[in-house]
Amino acid sequence: MESGPDQPHSVLSIHTGATDGINLHDIQNNTPIASCPSASAPELRNLGTSNITKESGGSSQPLLSISGTQHLGTSTSEPLLSTGDALEKYQIISEKLETLVSSNGKDADIQGLIAEVPRILLRCVSRDEAALAVAQKVFKGLYESSSNSAHVAAHLGILAAIRDVSKFVVKELTSWVIYSDEDRKFNKDITLGLIQSELLNLAEYNVHMAKLLDAGRNKGATEFAISLIRTLLNSDSRVISELHYLVDALAKNPVGNATATFSVSAGKDNNATQIKEKKAPDHSGAGREECNVVESGEMDPAGFYEKVSMLFTDWCRLCELPGANDSAFAHYVLQLQQSGLLKGDNTQDRFFNCIMKFTMSHCLPPEVISSGPLKSPHVQPLSFLAIDIYAKLVISIVRVGQFSSGFSISCQDKMIFSKCLTFLQVLAVAVKFIQKDADERKTSFNPRPYFRLFINWLLDLGSMDSVSDDIQVSTAFANAFHALQPLKVPGFSPQCISPNMRLPDPSTPNLKIDLLTEMSQPPHILSAVDAALRAKQIKGDVDEYLKTRPEESSFLTGLKQRLLLPPDDAARAGTRYNVPLINSLVLYVGTQAIQQLRERTPHAESTANSAPLAVFLVGAALDIFEILMIDLDTEGRYHVLNAIANQLRYPNNHTHYFSFIILYLFGESKQEIIQEQITRVLFERLIANQPHPWGLLIVIIELIKNPTYNFWSHSFTRCAPEIEKIFESVLRSCRGAKPLDESVVTGGVMPDLH
Repeated sequence: MESGPDQPHSVLSIHTGATDGINLHDIQNNTPIASCPSASAPELRNLGTSNITKESGGSSQPLLSISGTQHLGTSTSEPLLSTGDALEKYQIISEKLETLVSSNGKDADIQGLIAEVPRILLRCVSRDEAALAVAQKVFKGLYESSSNSAHVAAHLGILAAIRDVSKFVVKELTSWVIYSDEDRKFNKDITLGLIQSELLNLAEYNVHMAKLLDAGRNKGATEFAISLIRTLLNSDSRVISELHYLVDALAKNPVGNATATFSVSAGKDNNATQIKEKKAPDHSGAGREECNVVESGEMDPAGFYEKVSMLFTDWCRLCELPGANDSAFAHYVLQLQQSGLLKGDNTQDRFFNCIMKFTMSHCLPPEVISSGPLKSPHVQPLSFLAIDIYAKLVISIVRVGQFSSGFSISCQDKMIFSKCLTFLQVLAVAVKFIQKDADERKTSFNPRPYFRLFINWLLDLGSMDSVSDDIQVSTAFANAFHALQPLKVPGFSPQCISPNMRLPDPSTPNLKIDLLTEMSQPPHILSAVDAALRAKQIKGDVDEYLKTRPEESSFLTGLKQRLLLPPDDAARAGTRYNVPLINSLVLYVGTQAIQQLRERTPHAESTANSAPLAVFLVGAALDIFEILMIDLDTEGRYHVLNAIANQLRYPNNHTHYFSFIILYLFGESKQEIIQEQITRVLFERLIANQPHPWGLLIVIIELIKNPTYNFWSHSFTRCAPEIEKIFESVLRSCRGAKPLDESVVTGGVMPDLH
């Protein structure tokens, strides 16, 4: 969307076509309609560091450029270039770039030089030939200062720009990496950069690396692959599913298995790793046939199911013995290891898959299973005994954690790998089992047994500090829940919520959330809210300001600088700001303000929920939020506002406080740019898929209906016809809303407002 002097860009400007008849039902049910796009971190990073005064100075320059395609090119009067000309011009750019990088030049200047490369290539007679020739030069230069992160980032940026000019670049880059010497091929940081910049053909790279391992005999390649997969697992786990051959090759070795197995098994593409069964499941006792064929396509050994059934029966008996202790459990696990069932191969997957089938058949009685579609999974008679015993078996295996390794790795890595080895495979098997069960049973699918299983594991692992601290376990849980998200397995989650939870309809006329008893109760937060503040040694200064609120404070004036990342860290993170630190600061300041309010208000537990919002005017905390809005640039404010919006959840005192904060910032701001950005952050979340947080809906409805905020007078509500229709649709929904059926309002999962 281009703009002239009479049509300035807006944060909420969109590039999709107009859609007639937009309503909130379309928005919440993911109907393809015009929407407010979310700018990525790199887009935000290029906005500059102008302060709020500069941004609001009446310039017609765009605040965000969010058009679908950035068209590169030059006027037709410029002469065409040969490949040699392009190489000469690139050499000049390369020299300038090295000068900027070595002198810690401004990011804007570096980005400007990078942008020159595709412009040159687009003027070439043979564009693809020139693109590949320049790409080869860039690829060679990429490794010349591989320890300099700014140098690497700049060269990756150039390669990404060239890729957008020629479709052949990715194929050639992949070949150059595959056939390069080991120093280049096993450079993890650059390889990660190439993968994350989408500069490698992962299908080809996947096959090559899997073969290169040579079944673990190539130790250099194996150790590199393990390190690569571990890093991807923590930073960009979605890529793991595209490296399934490599992960499978690592999974055959005890060391590689611990980091790699889960992400592929629980990935989006299940056709290669799904359990291959033709027969529909029969939980009443047909598990033997279903466990016969596993993902490798090989038949189970004769008597395998009977063996597993007997072993699990023995485990159940052991758990029921009055004198059973950890020593007895460990002895049983060692017997499983000696029997070859925990070797980290397909046999182990078969073992856990059979037990999953066994436990589920004992959880739901046969008469319930065979009775057809279920009216409500909540009223089914369930027995969780087998589920709890299976969860205990897995935790006992994790506790033993004695698995041999044929590789020379550090003791710390051995500990991490050994403890995570089986658990990751167990999660993988569980996720696939749930996906298959939900797909085949559809409306009769009951998620409660699986929910019970996950709760057991989360609670038990949370009590084992040495395991819960391992990032692999945390990431495995995250990936498991991601694979079971409502878009993929809807039946797993709108039923894992207590049927007794009732939330008031946000669109109820004259709803007074201040009168809700829940709004005085704090939410349960298990993590250390102030961890990032303490790590950066800021907590003490925050506490001091909140207590004393001096008239002149160096803390406030220097706060912006303390939220910025060092240049090298910023290049890696894709943003100039320390986002975890911002999240920690926002939540910590809010919790301290709530605590101060409770200390100042007598009988806070019984009166705070009936007080007007003005009671939240705790000056020191508001000072911090206001200075963040004024001093930070567009990118920084965006992170702060998102940190605030993250707290708009179910009814509790955090939702109450932060709903006041974001409405206060909107109402009191003298700069429309801040009000526009607040609107963007809220509506970005509204146009996403359901469920929408209850607190988010409360704030949006209050913002557009309460005349105090004068929402409709702002020009950004009319920046584009599509945006205006979305706003009007929400308003109509609020005005015409009917009371909601309590039975469908659960845990913040709200039905359509109209």
